[in-house]
Amino acid sequence: MERFCFLGYVCILNSALLICAKYIAAAIFMADTATKSDEYFNYGLSYVGGRLDVFSALFLAVGIAVIAYCAYKNWKSNSPKE
Repeated sequence: MERFCFLGYVCILNSALLICAKYIAAAIFMADTATKSDEYFNYGLSYVGGRLDVFSALFLAVGIAVIAYCAYKNWKSNSPKE
C-alpha cells in the first residue's frame, strides 16, 4: 500500500516538472530576442503549446486521487471496529 501512495507523490512531482518544462522551453525559445517583455514571453508560451498543461493537469488529478484513496484506506484501517 505504501508503494501505491508513493505513486501519488510521483505523479504530483511529474506535474510540477511538466509546468517547469513549459516555462523553461519558452524561456529558451525567447532567449535570443532583442526585446524582453511580457508580450513576447506570452508569445513564447503560446508557441510551446498546451499539451504540457493538459498532461500536467492529468498527472495532478491522478496524484491527488491516489493520495486521497490512500488516506481513505488508512483512515478505514485505523478506525475502531464495532
